Amino acid sequence: MTCAPTGRVRRGFTLIELLVVIAIIAILIGLLLPAVQKVREAAARMKCSNNLKQIALAAHNYHDANSKLPPGYIGPRPRGTLYATTDAMWTAGANAHWISALVYLLPHLEQGNIYNQLQFNWDVNGDGVPWFSTSVNFTMATAQISTFLCPSDDPKSPPNIISRMGTYATSATATGGTVAIRTFANSGTTADLGRTDYCANLGRMGFTGAGGVDILEGPFSNRSTTTIVGITDGSSNTILFGESLGGHPTGTRTYSHSWMGAGIQVSSWGIDTSDMTWRNFSSRHTNLVNFGMSDGSVKAFRMGGARDTFRQISAMRDGSVPDTAQFFN
Repeated sequence: MTCAPTGRVRRGFTLIELLVVIAIIAILIGLLLPAVQKVREAAARMKCSNNLKQIALAAHNYHDANSKLPPGYIGPRPRGTLYATTDAMWTAGANAHWISALVYLLPHLEQGNIYNQLQFNWDVNGDGVPWFSTSVNFTMATAQISTFLCPSDDPKSPPNIISRMGTYATSATATGGTVAIRTFANSGTTADLGRTDYCANLGRMGFTGAGGVDILEGPFSNRSTTTIVGITDGSSNTILFGESLGGHPTGTRTYSHSWMGAGIQVSSWGIDTSDMTWRNFSSRHTNLVNFGMSDGSVKAFRMGGARDTFRQISAMRDGSVPDTAQFFN
C-alpha cells in the first residue's frame, strides 16, 4: 500500500504584498518622527528652563551673601559715562575687567573651583585689566559649563565669539543708546572659550547717563549694585536673565556669547523675529524664549509682541503696568 505525501505547502509574500508592508512601515515612521522630535524638544525646553531656574536662584544666593545682585558687567568707570563713539568707550574702559554677571555666580552654581582661580578685583568699583589679558583668566574662560548652555542650541558653530559687551549714550538728553561688542574669531585657542545661551537683563540699554533711556533700566548694568527691594515694579514682573543666541533663531548666525565677558543683553529691540540679531534675547525653541524672573520663577515668552511692552517688562522701576497677555496667551 502506497501513502501519499502529507507535507504542508509554504506560501511567501507576493511582491505587491511586500511593497504594501514597506509603504505602511514608511508611513508609520513618518508619523512617528515628528512626535519623537516634539518629545526631544519638550525635554530640551525643560532642561533649559531648569538652567535658568538655577541661574536665577544663584543670583538670589549671591544677593543673600552680599545684600545686592552682582554687577551686570565691569566696564568703564564711573558708570553712566557718556561717549560720542564706541572707540571712546573701549578706551575709557581699558582698566576694566569686562566680566559679566555670570562670573560672580560661579560659586553658587557649584563652580567654585573655577571662581577661586580667577584673578580679578571683585570690588564693583575696582579697576583691572580686561579678562582676556591674564592667561589664568583666559584658561578658566575655556571651561564648558553645562548650566550656561541650552540643549536646543549649538553655540560652538558661529564664526565669531562675543568677548565683551557694553552700552552707552552720546548725551544726557539722548533718546536712545548704543550697545557695542568686541569679538574673537572662532579659531585657534579662542575657539575653546566657554559659551553661554543665557544673559543678564540690562533693560532697554542698562544705565547710560541719559535719563530718557535709563528710565527703562533693568536689574543689571555696568557696575550695578541692584537690590531685590529696588526692583519696585515687582520681582515677579521683571526679567532677571533670559536666553540669547547671538543671532537669529533660524538658519546660520554670526555670533555666540562667551560666558566670561558677554553674559548680558538689552531689551531695546524686543523679541520679534522680524528684527532679530546678536542684540536680542532669542532661542532655538519654537516661537518661545525662556526667561528667569526676578522672583526666581521661569516664564516662556512668545516671540513677537510689542517692543515697547517688552521693554517695560525688562525695566525694574519705570512704574508701568504693561499688558503682558500678548506674550503669554
